[in-house]
Amino acid sequence: MYSELCARCLKHNKSCARAWELNGSIAEREQAYADAATNYEAAWRLTGRSDPAVGYKLAFNYLKAGRLVDAIVAAQGVLKADPSYPKIRKDVLEKARAGLRP
Repeated sequence: MYSELCARCLKHNKSCARAWELNGSIAEREQAYADAATNYEAAWRLTGRSDPAVGYKLAFNYLKAGRLVDAIVAAQGVLKADPSYPKIRKDVLEKARAGLRP
């Protein structure tokens, strides 16, 4: 039901960051992390890469989807926007870096 409403909203207004974010949340609940990351990426871009909550969700879903380098880049973007953002360093950045090491 909610995905239909978001699709209708995006049909009329592709620049609605909140609709992209809700689509990402729906995909994340369905454990479709790659799709969730795509939706969060659109929301992150539309917010001007300034909303740390969306950036955190993007980085987390990149990590879950196995896109470790993208997760590191997104986490660094969040830390650039808000250096004191809680948990992103431990939850995403350190795990992604550890996953890259042999």
